[in-house]
Amino acid sequence: MKMANDHTHGFDVAVRLSPLKRLIKKLGVSSLALVLFWGGGFATIAQAEFGSPPGQGTPKSTAGGGSRPPNDATCAIDSSRKETLVALAPSQSIGRTAQVNPALWVQIPPTTAKTLEFSLFQDQKGIYQVNLPVEQPGLLKVTLPPQVQLETGKPYYWTAALVCNPARRTEDWVVDGWIGYDPPQAEFQRRLAQASPVQQVTLYAQSGFWYEALNAYLTLRQAHAGHLSLSEPEARRLQTEAWITIADLLPHSPMSSPADRPR
Repeated sequence: MKMANDHTHGFDVAVRLSPLKRLIKKLGVSSLALVLFWGGGFATIAQAEFGSPPGQGTPKSTAGGGSRPPNDATCAIDSSRKETLVALAPSQSIGRTAQVNPALWVQIPPTTAKTLEFSLFQDQKGIYQVNLPVEQPGLLKVTLPPQVQLETGKPYYWTAALVCNPARRTEDWVVDGWIGYDPPQAEFQRRLAQASPVQQVTLYAQSGFWYEALNAYLTLRQAHAGHLSLSEPEARRLQTEAWITIADLLPHSPMSSPADRPR
């Protein structure tokens, strides 16, 4: 079935669950915590609980094949550099979001692929798909459009596929993640509106909103450094560790004044 560049309806496609997805099914509730470092001081962020996907089964997608190392991908430019495609999502839990149209991030390695296909599923049904141009290595942001709104209490599965060979989609390089919408409380929204950019990262983390904490952190990092990029170890750490130490990812120079530090 030929796909257009942007889809907001169901589509009939096939993707294998990676070993990571099988591991997720066996896990119960996992936790994620962020430790933030601001201008030499530490602020320990409370643990946030995330639930594991409740028996989703294998979603359907146009992209065949699962996530694999770069030396097995036909579109990896230099597999000896050990750079790979990374979905910036919790690897052992559903990442919570406070937005009905959240932003998601993918780390793109050096590749000959010209297109990344993003797909979103709910209960094994494809509800949105878009093809994005791949212009250079680095972080790629995917924001769900207004017509695609996440619903409360439903786990969503998403995939990002580098189209290595348009004529043989079984050669796609695929990564995946989970996301769930949890409406923020009024008190949280009030505090967020009054918070500085640094404090917003902390508030999102304290409330367990994984995707917003990541997005706010990356936005802050871009404003400080003048560009937006993550090294391969940084991207992998964000994806795989239950305890994420943002302190180690931030530039060593101060990013806030003492007045901005969370209390």
